[in-house]
Amino acid sequence: MNALLSIFVALTSLFPLYRGPEYARVKAECNVEGGGYRNIYDPLFSVRGLLGAEAVTVKKGLMLHGHFEYGYDYGTQSRWRGWIDPYETPFMLCDSIPGNVTQETYSLGGSLAYPLGNWRIGIDAQYRAGIFAKHKDLRNKNTRMDVSIAPGVSYIGEHFRAGLSAGWLRNTEQVEYMQVDATSEKYLFRIYGLWLYSSAGFSSAENRRYKENNGFCGDLSLEWEKNRLLLRNDFHARYSYGSQEETGYNNLHYGDTRALRYSDEFLLRSGGHSLRVDWTLEQIQGLRSLQRQELDPASSIRRYFTYSGLSECYWSEHMQLGARYGFDGKKWSGSAGLQWRTLLRRYREFPLLFTQHFRTLEPLLTLERRFDAGACGAFSLGLEGRYRHPVDGAANEISVIAPVETSAEGGQLLEPLQEEFAYLTAPVAGASLQVKWSLPLGGRRGIAVLAGFSHSSAFGDLLKDKYRTGGSLSVIYSF
Repeated sequence: MNALLSIFVALTSLFPLYRGPEYARVKAECNVEGGGYRNIYDPLFSVRGLLGAEAVTVKKGLMLHGHFEYGYDYGTQSRWRGWIDPYETPFMLCDSIPGNVTQETYSLGGSLAYPLGNWRIGIDAQYRAGIFAKHKDLRNKNTRMDVSIAPGVSYIGEHFRAGLSAGWLRNTEQVEYMQVDATSEKYLFRIYGLWLYSSAGFSSAENRRYKENNGFCGDLSLEWEKNRLLLRNDFHARYSYGSQEETGYNNLHYGDTRALRYSDEFLLRSGGHSLRVDWTLEQIQGLRSLQRQELDPASSIRRYFTYSGLSECYWSEHMQLGARYGFDGKKWSGSAGLQWRTLLRRYREFPLLFTQHFRTLEPLLTLERRFDAGACGAFSLGLEGRYRHPVDGAANEISVIAPVETSAEGGQLLEPLQEEFAYLTAPVAGASLQVKWSLPLGGRRGIAVLAGFSHSSAFGDLLKDKYRTGGSLSVIYSF
C-alpha cells in the first residue's frame, strides 16, 4: 500500500545473486478496464500503456543489468485523489469533483555485479519520475520522484547461495491546485486519517503541498538446491520517515509519517510440485503538532507558529498472509491458494478515537494448458478464479477518550468513508483468462504475445450488482 516502501521491494537490489543467461528485450503493453466496482480514488474507466526495454549482459566477468520504461495512464471520473498514492500517508489535500486524469511515468535503473571467486559484489540504482494531473476544476498537478541506491553482496556455492543488500530510499511529491472557471466557488478538503476533514473555499494563496520521505531498505535471500529439491527464502525490510508542509512562507505543517514494512516469501519445490508461503506486515504512524496562525511582527505576514512537539494521531496496521500449492507438468500446471488479510486503522481527534478494522479470506484456483504448435510456436491457455469472503469488520467505531458533549459527525466525511470500506470488504467473485503465444526465431531471438481478460463482481449492499471488467495485451521481443 505504501508506494515508497513497495516500489523497490523486488529483487533488483539482489542482482549479484542472478545466475540466469544474457538477454535483451523490448516490450509494449496496454491495459483497459472499467466498471462501477472501484475504489473511491479509482477512475470509472482507465487505459494504461507502457513501453520498455531491458537487458542483462556479461563483459569480462562483469554482469550488467539496465532497464527503461515509459508509461501513460488515462482515466475518467476520478475523485479525492490528492496524492498519486493516497495510502502512503493519512494526510491529504484533495477535492470531491470528478474529472478525467492523466499520469506519465519515466523509470530507469541499472545494476552491476562483479565475481570474486564464489563471491559477488554489486550495486543497484533505481529512479522514477511521474506527473499526475486532473483536467477539471479544481485541477491538481502532482510531480513525484522516487530514487533508491542499494549495494549488495552474494555467495554462490555448489548447493547453497545467499545474497544481502542494504540501501537508501528517497521520495518527494508536490501537489498544486488551480481553478480555470471562477463562476462558482470550489472547495479544498484537508483529510486526516479516517476521513476527518476541514475545508475552505479555494484560494490561490493556499494551493500547494509538499511531501518528502527518506528511508532505508534491506534484503536477504537464502537458497539451497540439490538434485530436484529447492528451498528458498526472500526477506525484505523497509523503513521510511517523512513530513508534509505547505510550500511558501507561512510555515504550515500538516503532519509527519513513520512507516515500516516487512515481507517474506518461502518457496519449497520438489520436481513439479511447489509450496509458497508469503506474508507482509506494514505499519504507518501519523504525527501532528499544535499550530496557530498569528501575525508575524517582523514581516507583517500571518504565519503558523508551533506550540507543541509531535504527538501520534494516526496508526494503521495491514497484514497479508498467503499460502499456495502448485504443480507443473509437461502440458498442465495449476495451483490452489488461500490469502488472509487484516487491516486496522485508528485516528485520534481529542477527545474522540475513530477506529476501522476488517478481516477477509480469499481462496483462489489456477489452471494452465500448454500446446506445442511446431513451426507456429507454442500456445498456453490459463484460467484463474477467486472469491473474497469478509470475515468481520467495522467501518467507523467512535469511542470517547474523555467525557465530552460534542459530536464528531460534522467533521467526518461519512459517505466516502463507507464507499471505501465497502470496496475493501465486499464479497467479490473474480475470474481471469490469459492466452500466450511464443515463437522462437533462432538464437536468443523470439517473440511472445500475451492477451488477458478479467472480470470481478461485487455482492455487498453498497456495491450490489457492481462489476469491473478489463483486458490486456502485451508484445515482447527478445534478442
